[in-house]
Amino acid sequence: SIEYYVTNTSDLLAPQPLPNSTGFGGFTTNIGETQNRGIEMSLSTLNIEKGDFSWSTDVIFTRNREKIVSLPNGDDIAAGRFIGQPLTVFYDLK
Repeated sequence: SIEYYVTNTSDLLAPQPLPNSTGFGGFTTNIGETQNRGIEMSLSTLNIEKGDFSWSTDVIFTRNREKIVSLPNGDDIAAGRFIGQPLTVFYDLK
């Protein structure tokens, strides 16, 4: 079997950090829209079946790609959120 999916999420709630000088760690807010695309494939075979002995094989492959489609104020460097990238990225300057 082969399955392909595309899921669009809007009004995504996520924690938004605040500067430490405010005395608060952050708050929850609507950060925008995301999209998940993926494929799931499975193959089941019956290799040997003789009397009381049987040997079967199951192979499963999955792939999921997530990206941020929009943010209210564009890229959010402080929170590590960038349009076109997954929700969780590692950001560093060269």
